[in-house]
Amino acid sequence: IGVAAMTEAMVMARSSGLDVAQVLDVIGSGAAGSWAIQNYAPRVLKGELGPGFYAKHMLKDLRIAGREAETSNTSLPVTGLVRELYTALCAGEGAELGNHALITLYDRLLEETTKGERRL
Repeated sequence: IGVAAMTEAMVMARSSGLDVAQVLDVIGSGAAGSWAIQNYAPRVLKGELGPGFYAKHMLKDLRIAGREAETSNTSLPVTGLVRELYTALCAGEGAELGNHALITLYDRLLEETTKGERRL
């Protein structure tokens, strides 16, 4: 969920014409700061999307969390949404990338949207 929030902050900053690194610096120094912003964001900004922790393993863990939530009759809607994002990322070529490579899915969705398509 933290990686997804970081990714959306980056996408929003970029689409607003803001300096993404500056936005992340501001966000990272306040209450919205996170491990993902401090550790993954610099790698994403450099285009370093190789795994430390694979996207496919993130998807596996999100599926486990979903099954456990069902077993305990617990609603985890945000976890479900993030699982859908990783499912889409891993359905493409992202399974072997790092879990911080979620930005590639957003880029792909943006490209499809500008072509008049939309899938997720």
